[in-house]
Amino acid sequence: MHLAKISINELREPALVARATIDEDGIEELAADLRRVGVLCPLHVMEVEGGYEVVAGHRRLLAARRAGLVALPCLVRTARDADPTVIKLHENLYRQELTPVEEAAFFAELLPTCENDTDKLAGLVKQSRNYVEGRLLLLQGDPEVLAAVAQREITLGVAEELNKITDPASRAEGLMWARNGQMTVP
Repeated sequence: MHLAKISINELREPALVARATIDEDGIEELAADLRRVGVLCPLHVMEVEGGYEVVAGHRRLLAARRAGLVALPCLVRTARDADPTVIKLHENLYRQELTPVEEAAFFAELLPTCENDTDKLAGLVKQSRNYVEGRLLLLQGDPEVLAAVAQREITLGVAEELNKITDPASRAEGLMWARNGQMTVP
């Protein structure tokens, strides 16, 4: 395996696509991000007749085409490397989205670089102001509620409602009910 910058014209879409559908809005958002910062994570490719087949990074390839990029960083795999199907499955099955708490901590770290301006931060992370503020407010709420979200015991919506309860005893009781699945937010 070696790293190479490969012309986008030499890259072929995977013969076996992992995703049944491609979210067009998601591709457009990724394309905008690639225009802004470039490709940070190389595609995994295998050499095929007339070019390279994408093993992992199909969405990045589609977005890079829309972004008008001419060459992409790629890890070129050989037949001796791991089975391409295993790589594709690993890329799609084991990827885990950030929790709201992880996002909140990340946003809090980024905020000073945005002059503590929530609108600038929202623009930087390509999310709405409400989305960013919701995560930042989570960090200012009850530490027990924060821990329950971090451990995926309750949802962000339930946490937001619990943090509105000013009486600590009532909030603790609500958290107990929420952890037991007795409290939900539509």
